[in-house]
Amino acid sequence: MVKKRDFKEEFFYLENKAFELFKKGEYELSFEYYNKLLKASEDFKNNSWEKHFKWYDEVLSPCLKKYSNNYEEFFKHLFLVDTETYDAWFDKAELYEDNFKRTEAIEYYYKLFEFNPNDLLLLEYLGRLLCFSSRYDESLNIYDTALSIDNNNKKIIEGKWYVYYTSDRINDALNVLKNLDNIDDVSSGTYCATGYSFEENNDFEDAMWCYKKGFEIDEINDNLSESDSIDGIKRMLLKLSIEDYSFLNDFYLEWISKIEYKFDTEHCPNCGGKFTPIIYGLIAEDNLFDEQKKGNVILGGCTIGGDSPTHYCKNCDKEFQFKTNGIKINYKNNSRQYFYTEKIINKITYYIPNDQNESSINIKELENEMRESYGLNNVEFTALINKLMDIGYIYMPTKGQISLSEDNFYSQF
Repeated sequence: MVKKRDFKEEFFYLENKAFELFKKGEYELSFEYYNKLLKASEDFKNNSWEKHFKWYDEVLSPCLKKYSNNYEEFFKHLFLVDTETYDAWFDKAELYEDNFKRTEAIEYYYKLFEFNPNDLLLLEYLGRLLCFSSRYDESLNIYDTALSIDNNNKKIIEGKWYVYYTSDRINDALNVLKNLDNIDDVSSGTYCATGYSFEENNDFEDAMWCYKKGFEIDEINDNLSESDSIDGIKRMLLKLSIEDYSFLNDFYLEWISKIEYKFDTEHCPNCGGKFTPIIYGLIAEDNLFDEQKKGNVILGGCTIGGDSPTHYCKNCDKEFQFKTNGIKINYKNNSRQYFYTEKIINKITYYIPNDQNESSINIKELENEMRESYGLNNVEFTALINKLMDIGYIYMPTKGQISLSEDNFYSQF
């Protein structure tokens, strides 16, 4: 059996070989390998999704044609970085980075840095790659150089923070955040990640500061589906035994009132006919394919959007959308509150077993799960459970146990 040709492997082998021959002074043989490399670059380009071949098309190819009889001039111009070839060299560095050849990519970025130390995009890429290569001090030097040029560059600021964060210098990471000119120079996720690190180290006050800043950014930028900051603040209020939840505005207790009712996901509101549920996600159970053949379910595929239908009425030939868990949540005036409410209901649903072997959870166990992960205190947890029982989403089969109602609809997601 003939092995399938690996164009990428051949390409990188030839470039390395050509350069090694050049360093040994074997210029004629090196030139021949660069010729082979040009052909290999075409093969690689035509047999992959890779797109970074500018250096080979705009530098290597012209040099091979123009200086075929003068090796000294060929290598002089081949390795020259100037205004005309700068973009091509940058493109080549990206090619090597994309293919996880970080050492070579860093060398190319440094080569560009020597020519133009004020290119912020170059400094961003070089700083990031040095960090990913665990060359943290070098990375910090590059980021500091960039910040001396533009001290408000968000990507550079976040890059410097990440060096400290990923190298476990968490206090330095916090100092980066506390010295920002603008709170939203970094993302909410950056504050929350830092907060979680302090939380893991039982430094709850610094964690609280981080989570609060993350919450402020989410409010400023109207980050609808971001709620890690809310969870973090609630956990810290519990850890610090603080009972003042006013900072969270509508995200303490009040959000529960947005839960209105459970949809009737059994019968069509138009004709009263029985619904066929539409199930999304990767289907692992063979019986679902049999159920689809019988007309009992419809498999909707792996992709689901916010408006994807959840039920189908055969009589009316109409699709209906009952959200993730078939619960009506009022989203007027506060869409962030809607997404937070939906998330918490999804988590409650996830923790409650729903199969033949086990179909309930001890209410204290469920309360502990929601307390540890999402910071729901006893008052908030009790209010939520009572609301979900009132609308018929959950019930108590026996004292102290919580089950999901049998007529509930659950999205595969």
